[in-house]
Amino acid sequence: MLPISVKFHAPYFSLYCCTALIITFWFCLTHIQKREFWKAGFLGIASGYLFAFSGVLASRSSLAFTIIVLTVALLVWGLKERRYVAVLVILSLAPILAFYTYKKVPYLKSKLESSAGLDERLTLWENGLEVIKNNLFLGTGTGDTQDTLTNTYKENGFENGVKEELNMHNQYLETTVGLGIIGLLTLLSMYFLIFRSAFVQKKIILICFISVFSLCSLTESLLDGRAGVLLFSFIVSLMLLNPMHSETESRSIEEGSL
Repeated sequence: MLPISVKFHAPYFSLYCCTALIITFWFCLTHIQKREFWKAGFLGIASGYLFAFSGVLASRSSLAFTIIVLTVALLVWGLKERRYVAVLVILSLAPILAFYTYKKVPYLKSKLESSAGLDERLTLWENGLEVIKNNLFLGTGTGDTQDTLTNTYKENGFENGVKEELNMHNQYLETTVGLGIIGLLTLLSMYFLIFRSAFVQKKIILICFISVFSLCSLTESLLDGRAGVLLFSFIVSLMLLNPMHSETESRSIEEGSL
């Protein structure tokens, strides 16, 4: 019951761990390609620990999206490098790993089987869409978002939403409520431009991160709190705006590493 005992919202904690997993795993593969096996072994163990820890935290979205994004990235790499055996291994191991995690983590299994939180999220989104209809273009304003949502919860008899002052648990809806369609388009453009820049500069780690982050934004309002903003701004600034990183990674790709 680690997610209950730690004083850190489990989905955010899991996203931090999954981000560390992405970084550690890709460096592990880099060292494998350089035949630095002792370094690769150490990073492989660290990757396994981070994955296991994320599983225990039982955040379904961050764990599932990380597995999907890493699997797709590895498949693209395997096909590009014509390592077809590696592609077959990845296609075989990914579902096995996901199923094993599901079976061995009771708290995660119970959440998946009971669809915990799904009904509440659907109620939140219904209330949010009602607010959006009344404030379509400019939104309610960021300072009035929570008050407007809470009033809507009261009108619709959603007591838990009023008591807990719940946000949308969806960054796209959260932004649209506060800033309207203009804000939503700005958010989508930001995600897209970061992904495009990372793709052009062949920053594989950043591609994986922004993919996982934008997908997790479907189930959490990640930019509504300090923890999400810190993670997003730090990783994006570190990897996108650092010319030294770009030059180093470009050389690594040319040499056949990741």
